[in-house]
Amino acid sequence: MDTSTRIENFPGHDGLSLALEHFDAATEQSNGNRLIFTHGFGQNRLSWGTTALRLASAGWPGMALDGRGHGDSAWSADGAYELDHFVWDLTALARAYTAVDGADPILVGASMG
Repeated sequence: MDTSTRIENFPGHDGLSLALEHFDAATEQSNGNRLIFTHGFGQNRLSWGTTALRLASAGWPGMALDGRGHGDSAWSADGAYELDHFVWDLTALARAYTAVDGADPILVGASMG
């Protein structure tokens, strides 16, 4: 069954606009778990496109995140690129995800992610 994708902006830890791409599985296929894909250094959310689509088709919906200063996410005006800032962004996203369906998301990452 086909999955749908859509892109939105999410306010990171300090309000910085982060780009997210959603990969939605058909409701009847979803296993209840959601994935958050985080890219490596020098990459962006597009690194996860094929993998995220295949997993969504198999019942694992999720989203791929452009980390701050990467891809379509905003750059930090005050140079907030410490590893903690990326962690805080992911924490804010995971909490928002948990608030929607009550289940903790599963993080899938490469190097920096």
